[in-house]
Amino acid sequence: DQIQEFKTPKPANYDTICLEGKCTFTEPQTGKTTQTQVHIYEMHWADLSRLGSGFIRIFGEFYQLLFHLGSLGRQSVDLMRAEHQSIKKDRQLGDLFNVWAWYGATQALAGRILSLFLPILNLCLLVVALISLPGKISQSSAYVGLVAAISTGLLLTIGVGYVFLTRNKTSYWPWLLWPFGLGLTVVLAIEALVTGAFNTGIAFAAYRWLAVEWMVLLGLAIWFILIKPFSRVRPGADTFAVTIGLPLGLMTLVFLSLAPDSHIGITQASFHMIEIIYLLLLGGWLAFLLLYFSSLIFALFAICSIPKSPASGRTLARQAAWTARYSLAAPSILFSFLTLSLWTALARISKPLFPDTDQGFYEPLFFFKNVQSFPFKPEHFVRLLTVFSGSTLAIFIIFFTVLALVAILWALVPSVLTEIFPVDPKHPDPKNVFAQGLGNWLNNGFRLILVSGFWIVSWIIPFLFLLGTIDGLSLLAGNKESLLNAWFPQLKVIFDSTDTLLAWVAGLLTASATSLIALGGRLNQLSLGLRGVIDAVLDVDNYLRLHPKEDNPSAQIYARYTSLLRYLCQQTTPNAEPTYDAFVIVAHSQGTVITADLLRFLAIDPDPALKELEESKKISLFTMGSPIRQLYGYAFPHLYRWAIQEPAYNNPSLVILPQANPAPDELLGVKAWVNTFRSGDYVGRYLWRSDRAIDQWLKGKLENLPPVNLENPPHYLSQTPDQSRREFCLGGGAHTHYWDKTAPEVAQEIDRLIREC
Repeated sequence: DQIQEFKTPKPANYDTICLEGKCTFTEPQTGKTTQTQVHIYEMHWADLSRLGSGFIRIFGEFYQLLFHLGSLGRQSVDLMRAEHQSIKKDRQLGDLFNVWAWYGATQALAGRILSLFLPILNLCLLVVALISLPGKISQSSAYVGLVAAISTGLLLTIGVGYVFLTRNKTSYWPWLLWPFGLGLTVVLAIEALVTGAFNTGIAFAAYRWLAVEWMVLLGLAIWFILIKPFSRVRPGADTFAVTIGLPLGLMTLVFLSLAPDSHIGITQASFHMIEIIYLLLLGGWLAFLLLYFSSLIFALFAICSIPKSPASGRTLARQAAWTARYSLAAPSILFSFLTLSLWTALARISKPLFPDTDQGFYEPLFFFKNVQSFPFKPEHFVRLLTVFSGSTLAIFIIFFTVLALVAILWALVPSVLTEIFPVDPKHPDPKNVFAQGLGNWLNNGFRLILVSGFWIVSWIIPFLFLLGTIDGLSLLAGNKESLLNAWFPQLKVIFDSTDTLLAWVAGLLTASATSLIALGGRLNQLSLGLRGVIDAVLDVDNYLRLHPKEDNPSAQIYARYTSLLRYLCQQTTPNAEPTYDAFVIVAHSQGTVITADLLRFLAIDPDPALKELEESKKISLFTMGSPIRQLYGYAFPHLYRWAIQEPAYNNPSLVILPQANPAPDELLGVKAWVNTFRSGDYVGRYLWRSDRAIDQWLKGKLENLPPVNLENPPHYLSQTPDQSRREFCLGGGAHTHYWDKTAPEVAQEIDRLIREC
């Protein structure tokens, strides 16, 4: 699916480095010294997966975490459904009684609401909230009509010029439209003068016209900057935005046409549209939450429909359902907090934009019918909206959110600390006390994250959001008191703190956003080790992305990787013999997944240019910190079943059984696969050992590593009898220190692989 519609970019060149050197070996028995010539090529892929640098990268990553993770959950559910659901031949009833179909439908629809409906409505809300901005041009100014006329001409000139420059770049006559547009600007300006734009009784409806122009300008900016790029990775987003935006735009025009031509008039029209969009937003959140809980219930029934036998796949279904839950729950919680806080911050800084009057002038269309102090002042109305939509349960939601974050930090903090303060090889851990403690801590930490995530993130916080949304709707609709206040009057003081709480969070976010802009690229140095965790999540999301079909990140990475393999296989000596006797692929983290997936695909669908690799096993694969099993295998078990162990694999020893997955012989040209890891690596650790094996984190003494007696390997080293799989632990540590002085064993293993070639 990722590569079938890929279009090779023009030009399609990949430039990489090639380091040339020699590796010297001394035979311990004879003392004979031999040299092997080695060429080192780099298969760089991060530029195809990461988004720029500095603030742009941070903004793009943040948007991606919010609105694209839901698609991973949907993929997981679709793969699970494909394996377990039974399709009825009787299409009269269709999927009415198919719990798997209901599970997939509710999951997909909830994801669409979260990633399309809610963010696009928030963008529409931003547009209508700012249409009163042109009203700050003083009513007594003699230039309001002139500004309106000139801005109209400029917008028309830019719009027409853009259309013809993008659709017809060769013909010269469209350029004549530019002076035509400028001439139209002059005509409109003269028209404004003639109709009395320079006196206090303005005949030209300047404020309303400026409000319409500003709305169009904001809409176009959002369309080209946000919607169009988003539609490449989320097909249909542009159509969805037009379907929602055009009716709301027409309604705004109607309200503006009925409003007085003044700052107060266009502000009233803006507030009317804010009410309508707020109703749609609250309805969207209510629909999302109901669909989300429906998907959880259908997931329980679907999983229970699978037999309990070890080979039935129930365990894998639970893991896939876990991914689906988190892909909806976590982004929705983060998105709701951010939108409420940002709107609160905007409301607090927007007072200077409102009309300069001490009198209230706005009477709501739908909201606050229980409030008798009509008409509202603008800032009063905006504050009430943010408080009531912020939920009367905001303080409890924040409490449980902080509790979930504390559980995650508690689980990962030892590993994160080792990222900041790596293990010094000068201070060995001969009894593996540190390595053993770090590995066991991370195991228990994963269990803590699963338990806290299941109850707090998946159930408690969404349920509180649901109650708060219903209660907020009742208040907006006219109830004199919160339903929860009526049920629990002793908690009224806590409920009344919502405004203060949101203001505090809004101030924190404003300061954080300012810091992001100011610090830019230096944030990586200030991430306190959490950068690796964020990068791991983003790498997974980018790697499994299907859209855009013509150039998604994975297709580009595969194309580059395959081109490098072809180049290496095509190199020959003057005698027309292959230049290279063997290949050693050294991969870390996400690179291990890319390599294994590509070589596995090429083994199934051979490339004629790689026939040499197909016929002779010339590749030794060395992986470290690989997430194939610990991350991909757990989160996407139906996609990576080839890389995970069967439930019955409970070998207590470190010996790798022949049936252990993943199998090197399923990868093109791979004769041996070596894996190493650290005990506290939160991304990836062992691949073939059993989860119940003892001494998982045992590390051998450095001086005993080379050479290894493969017939009778030391206790710390796991391998299969045919020596095609080998695995060992580097001791304590996390994910980002495999290539420095803290891991000399990595260099020694590379030397060994070269020697064995």
